[in-house]
Amino acid sequence: MLPLITVTFLQGVRSRIFFGIFVFSLFVVVLSAVFANFFMQDLGKVAFDFNISAISVAGLLISASLSVNLIAQDLDKRTIYFVLSRPISRTRYIWGKYFGLLAVFFFAYFLLTIVSCFTLLYLKHQFSLYFSSFSWLAYLQAIYFDFLKIMVFNSIILLFAVITTSSFVNLLFSLATYLVGQSISDVINFISIGAGKETVTPMVHDLLFFLRYIIPNFELFDVKVISAHGMFVSAADFCYFTMYGVVYSTIVLCLTATIFKRKELL
Repeated sequence: MLPLITVTFLQGVRSRIFFGIFVFSLFVVVLSAVFANFFMQDLGKVAFDFNISAISVAGLLISASLSVNLIAQDLDKRTIYFVLSRPISRTRYIWGKYFGLLAVFFFAYFLLTIVSCFTLLYLKHQFSLYFSSFSWLAYLQAIYFDFLKIMVFNSIILLFAVITTSSFVNLLFSLATYLVGQSISDVINFISIGAGKETVTPMVHDLLFFLRYIIPNFELFDVKVISAHGMFVSAADFCYFTMYGVVYSTIVLCLTATIFKRKELL
């Protein structure tokens, strides 16, 4: 499986789309040193949010361009038949592609984190007064949880990639899942209160609570607000969020491998 992971990683980092998104994200991160000066009163928090958002958007863009087309390109170029003709199962193919993608994202996040740290270090040196609550560990915490979010998101993308051979349909389903996962907790909290209960029918109420356990809760991984204030999630929540991301991704990938084993490749 290691050769497949290596090939997927090299295929990803050599992609023009990946290079373009990566350069654009680097440009945005460096520009944060300029734009943050327009918000002097909250310069530290603005710079923090700007850099984290740039890294997060880079992850989403790479997912929406590179990950969505991963299996579709193998089918179009017929390389999937060459890979599966070797002594490698379809399950190992799915896991190899997934870990190769994670290696691509780790590489991108690692380099973007280094550049953003230099940017924040420069701003912190120039305007130390506005960085009194800034914490490097809290900054790394926000990046770690964003990486977990991308990890779960890419498992969803691979699931839709084996269900449909259309990259466009895969993109639509994946983005819809992401948007729902970002807001489903807020919707459920709203309908749980008195005013919300009156606006939905019991069937919709039950459906939303059912979807709560099916749709990934991406909101769990959004810790930018507390991290920007130099605060940390509790040890229990840290372990829970991590286990949630790992277990959910594992379940989705097992389902993906099961579907892929039964799929007829034309």
